[in-house]
Amino acid sequence: MLMPDKKQFIQKQEPDLGQVLAYERILAEGLKTFLHEMVMVDGGVMVGYVCNGQHANLGDIIGSSTETAMKPGRLRYCNDARLDFDWGERPAVTLAMELADEQLTASFRIVFGGDHVGVDVRGVQFAEAVAGPDEALARFAASVEDARLPGRA
Repeated sequence: MLMPDKKQFIQKQEPDLGQVLAYERILAEGLKTFLHEMVMVDGGVMVGYVCNGQHANLGDIIGSSTETAMKPGRLRYCNDARLDFDWGERPAVTLAMELADEQLTASFRIVFGGDHVGVDVRGVQFAEAVAGPDEALARFAASVEDARLPGRA
């Protein structure tokens, strides 16, 4: 992840893909309870909603899944979903999401594959300038932790 001159935005870029893994690990760990709820949703229903562009229904499912894990308004569905599949393979559903608070907005995707769930961080916009990569990661980790409801793993 690179930080431009303003030192307020980082984004996933080809030469620095290794740096984004720390952000993805932190986010995946912070969303574990939410992701568990999402995995329990009937896959056929999710695929149907994605294929038919029923973003309001997807938003309702996501909203319901956040209620037991995240503080209200911190995790948002971005009305963007896609379905990827190859013949003979299980489909993968990808949902575009944002984690936001007064400190930052993180754009990411959740990928529900046949045998895995993945978190793909695309970028993070900080409200204030960041001194460097360590501070950026620390701020990100603090925002993810603060978004979780108390007592949730």
